Amino acid sequence: MKTELFQCSECGMFYKDKSIAEKCRKWCAEHQSCNLEIIKHTVTKK
Repeated sequence: MKTELFQCSECGMFYKDKSIAEKCRKWCAEHQSCNLEIIKHTVTKK
């Protein structure tokens, strides 16, 4: 069974939750950096 992953279009990290990927995208675009509280939810694409 494949799990759908959502990717931040700014930094390229993957998330299981679309809303977290969107938070990441907004943060990255605004601050040109990653937020540790957001990226702790990243997953590895296999």
